[in-house]
Amino acid sequence: MKHFLSLSVVHCRNNHFLQRSGSMDIAFIIIWSVLILYFLVMIPIEYNNISSIKEQKKKTNMHHNEMYEKMSFEEEQLNFNLQGNLLNLPSNLVAALIYKLGHRNS
Repeated sequence: MKHFLSLSVVHCRNNHFLQRSGSMDIAFIIIWSVLILYFLVMIPIEYNNISSIKEQKKKTNMHHNEMYEKMSFEEEQLNFNLQGNLLNLPSNLVAALIYKLGHRNS
């Protein structure tokens, strides 16, 4: 009888663990889905930012540092936030790769 009770306690604990991990799986799926959606939405924004900076560099014939010194405070902060945020790093890398592949000849 004692052996049967210990098995039922383990069985109840395992069911409780499975129920908790099921809700945690849903939370992870939701979090990863939101992160992937954010990543996909940010790619065109990052691409536009990269292309506008490259165009501005070509028009003004300035170096990177000179261009940032001439920017207004708002533009400088916008570029800093877009390029400095760790959540934007994957989308920034993909956008830079797309830009380089599209503008290889120019």
